[in-house]
Amino acid sequence: WDREHKRDRPIAAGRLSARLAGSLAMAFLLGGLAIATLHGSAAAGYGGALVGCVVLYNLRHKRSPLAVIYMAGCRALLYPLAAAVVLSGAAGAEPAFPVWPASAAVGVYTLLLTLAARREDRAGARVSALLAWLVPFPFLAAAMAYPADRLLWTLFAGAAFFAWCAVSGRHAVRGQIREAVLGWLSGFCLADAFLLCLVGRLELAPIAVIAWLATAASHRFISGT
Repeated sequence: WDREHKRDRPIAAGRLSARLAGSLAMAFLLGGLAIATLHGSAAAGYGGALVGCVVLYNLRHKRSPLAVIYMAGCRALLYPLAAAVVLSGAAGAEPAFPVWPASAAVGVYTLLLTLAARREDRAGARVSALLAWLVPFPFLAAAMAYPADRLLWTLFAGAAFFAWCAVSGRHAVRGQIREAVLGWLSGFCLADAFLLCLVGRLELAPIAVIAWLATAASHRFISGT
């Protein structure tokens, strides 16, 4: 598909061999799964499910519209995997805050932006206003699950995230789907900053903001979609 439609991509352009790309992909997948396995059965289970979603998405995303579910799984499984790794040394320990509302929010956010991204290569395609404005909505639902102790900072982080998504949504409605998707992708970092403020980890939120700045800047040179 890339050789026919996206000749500028590294493998299609011949800058990277398919064999080397496949070998690196396999090494990273198996290496990540091995690290997860070292942290107990829960981490191994989430790691295995994550690897499965990655492989299934790559196999099916040009063949089936349902592949967006696998992409959502790729993002949603990161939070429970991280929690399982952190808690692996404490038998019977539970996370200090519920992981699943955040996991569900990032999963639905991913599903919605992936639905929009599937239209990127269609000439004259636009994204409906309803879909564009729904993309960040899952994080409003997730916010209900967390008591915000530092309300002012939480509101500020939330406003930044939703404002960024609104700009991306305007691009999508105007038919600038690539720009919209790039904005939503870097928006993952602002969503994390919002979630970190919600659970009272303000000291970690600046790291997510720096990641957002780095991602948005890198999109000027490396396309994320």
